[in-house]
Amino acid sequence: MKSSRILKGLSLFISLFCFSQIDAQTLSLSSSSVKLSSSANTSSVDITSDSYWGVYNVPSWITLDTTWGNGNKTLNITVAENPFTNLRTDTLKVYWLNSNWEYYSETKLIVSQSAATNGVSVSTITIGASAGSTATFTITSNMYWEISDLPNWLTVNKNWQQTGKTVTLTAALNPQCLVRTGSFNVKRLLADSTYLTTSVTVNQTASQYGISSEKVIIADTAGSTSKFWVNVSGSWTVSGLKSWLTANKSTSSGKDTITLTAQKNAMSYYKADTLTITVSGGKTYSVIVIQNPATAIFSISPNTLTISDSKTNAIKISVTANTNWGLLNLPSWLNVNQVIGYGDSTFTLTAQTNTESISRSDSLVAYWFDANNIYHQQKLLISQTAVGVVSFTSWENSQSKVYVYPNPVKDTFSISLPIDNIRTVSIFAIDGRLINIFSSGFESIDVSYLPKACYTVLIQTKDNRIISNKISKQ
Repeated sequence: MKSSRILKGLSLFISLFCFSQIDAQTLSLSSSSVKLSSSANTSSVDITSDSYWGVYNVPSWITLDTTWGNGNKTLNITVAENPFTNLRTDTLKVYWLNSNWEYYSETKLIVSQSAATNGVSVSTITIGASAGSTATFTITSNMYWEISDLPNWLTVNKNWQQTGKTVTLTAALNPQCLVRTGSFNVKRLLADSTYLTTSVTVNQTASQYGISSEKVIIADTAGSTSKFWVNVSGSWTVSGLKSWLTANKSTSSGKDTITLTAQKNAMSYYKADTLTITVSGGKTYSVIVIQNPATAIFSISPNTLTISDSKTNAIKISVTANTNWGLLNLPSWLNVNQVIGYGDSTFTLTAQTNTESISRSDSLVAYWFDANNIYHQQKLLISQTAVGVVSFTSWENSQSKVYVYPNPVKDTFSISLPIDNIRTVSIFAIDGRLINIFSSGFESIDVSYLPKACYTVLIQTKDNRIISNKISKQ
C-alpha cells in the first residue's frame, strides 16, 4: 500500500516535471557579441528559441533584417561605415515570451565596429561654461572635409581643409545654470566621390550664475503657464513683455522663479517674444518665449445654399479659418473674386449664364495648412440649373437619408428616391473629376463601363437639393 502511494507520487512528479519542461520557453544566441570591420558590412547571429522574440535598443548605425520573430532565426546585422577613428560599441537587447506571456529581456548582444583609418576622433565633446573656453578634436583625412551647422555659440579655427587637421572649438558664455547642448556636422569626401556626414555633439558645462533656459514653451490655451528661474548675484528686472504675456514679477534679486501666463493663441502659427533679464551692473540675459499654435480650423458655410437670381448667378461664401487657405481647380464657367486668404473671409462665386437645357455640375478644391505646414483639402461641388440657379455644397458634409443601392455596385444602381423628384445624377471620380451626368433613366443608372474604384454620386433634386453618396464599383 505504501509502495503504491510512492509510485503514484513519483508518477505525478514525473508528469508535472515533463509538463513544465514542455511549457518552458527558452531563447539563446549563437554568440553574445559580434565584431565587424570599419567598412559598411554585414554579420549574423543565430537565434534558437521556441517562443516569440524581439530585438530592441538598436542604434541608428545598425540595421537588422528583422526586429521580431517566432522560433529559430538567423539574424543579419548590417553596420554603416564607421565615421570615427575609434572603436564604437552598442548593446542590443533581446526579449522573448514565456508560457505565461511574460517578457524576458535578460539576453544581451554586443555589437562592436573597428575604428576607421580616416574620420573624426570623437562623437561627443565637453567644453567649459565661460566665454572663450576651448576644446579640440581631430579630423584624419587625405581628402576634402568641411564643418557645417555649428550652433551660434560655437566657432572653429578651421571649417574646411583638404587634409587632416586638429580643430579648435571656442564657446561663448553659457548663460544657463544647466548644461547647454548642441551639435554640428563633419562632411568628408570619400574615394568614390560621395560624402560621409558625421554628427558631433557638444556639451557645455553649466554656469554658476544665469538662467535656467534660453527658450520657454507655453501652450496655446488661455491661462497657460510656463516657468523659468534666474540665479544671479544682485537685483534684476524683466522687460520686453508683449500684450499677450504676463509675468508674476518684474523685479527680484538672487535666485527666483518667474511664472509666465499667456492669453489664448487663436491662430495656427507659433507666437514668439523675447524677454530681457537685466542684472544690476548691466549684464543681460535673453529668454525666447514660444507659444504653440492653435489647431488649424477651416470651414465653409453655409454647407448648402441656393439662390434663384438668374441675372447675377452669384453666391457669397463665408470662410471661418485661423490659417492660410485657397481655392483650386475652378471650372471655366465660374469666376471668384478671391482665390487665397488668411483667417475669416467672404468670397463671391459668379457663374456664367447656362445656355444648356440641363443643369451642369463641376467641382473645385478648397485647401488649407495646419501648424506643421501639412496640406489639407476639401472637395466642393458647384451646380447650376438650366434656368440659372446656382447651388453650392460640401461633399464631406452632405448628409441625407437618400441612398443608392446595391453598394458595392457591379453594373447598375438605383436611388431610394422617387424618380419624378430627380433632376440630374452626376458621377465624380475620387479626385473630383466629373465622369458623367445623367438627366434621365434614373430607374437604373448604368456604371458597368467604369473601372473598379470609389466614386461620388451627386443627386440634384427638382427642389435644388444636392445629395451626396459614395459608391464602390466592383
